[in-house]
Amino acid sequence: MSDVNGTSRRHFLAGAALVGGAVVGASALAACGDDSGDKLTERQQTLFIAGFQWGPPPNFNPTSPTAAWPTAADQMQLIYETLFQFDILDGSLKPGLAASMSTPDPMTMVVKLQPDAKWQDGKPVSADDVVYTFDLGKRITTLYYSPAWEYLASVEKTDDKTVAFKLSPERANPGMTKTNLCQTYILPSHLWKDIESQNPKIAEYTNDKPVGSGPYKLDSSNAQQLVFTRYDEYWGKGVRGKLAVPKKIVHRSSRTTRPATSRSSATRSTSCSSSPPRSGRCGRRRSCPSAPGSTRSRTTSPAARRC
Repeated sequence: MSDVNGTSRRHFLAGAALVGGAVVGASALAACGDDSGDKLTERQQTLFIAGFQWGPPPNFNPTSPTAAWPTAADQMQLIYETLFQFDILDGSLKPGLAASMSTPDPMTMVVKLQPDAKWQDGKPVSADDVVYTFDLGKRITTLYYSPAWEYLASVEKTDDKTVAFKLSPERANPGMTKTNLCQTYILPSHLWKDIESQNPKIAEYTNDKPVGSGPYKLDSSNAQQLVFTRYDEYWGKGVRGKLAVPKKIVHRSSRTTRPATSRSSATRSTSCSSSPPRSGRCGRRRSCPSAPGSTRSRTTSPAARRC
């Protein structure tokens, strides 16, 4: 990919730190092995994870501030994808929906899209989708990626697979613009134009059946878990050489984790209160902290506090 880092690499790194490592998650799944699965059971081809979504999913709308995992900003790109992905190891941009970037002049970034990129409904990913997505953030200034327009003058289609990003003459910042190219999920314009016309408050649209360009599709969702099924027609197989290994990803709601029972709490309290005082770092004796709900206060001598 030519001229991705450019001469403002230091500024880009400062801005791109906001992206984090989550955007490479989908690619990492593909590195776990082959995708044949001929000798694996269904359980062996299912990845169980937790900790990203707490409670019932509010919506799967990437423009919403309350979007559920993985459609919220800076999440694993299982359903929606960005133009580029940030490599936290060396500060470079890796191809995503875009195949390359060039800078014919200091104020222009020309992005070439992957020639075979497709949406999960079979339609090709085009420059119209990129222009629509960024224009949506310009029209509706409350979207998470709307601040990209602080540094942009225009986003223009050159041909079906090429988009030119013109930097703002007043606030040209190539580093932040590259960061925004890593953060902004591209939307299928052939679907979202109708969604926008029917939902003036587009951030409130639930998008229960999201259609993206990523390697997984939403299978089911409830308060207990989210289930994603691998999309075997994923365009990225031709670029990366294989599909992601897990045929299913199941995210268990973090609120379904069983809390500690009162018995275990009582056991901890008893063992703590019945144990002799422990030695502090200075060799002095210090008392055991009170168990939750206990009226017994913790006492510490002035000498122990000085430690």
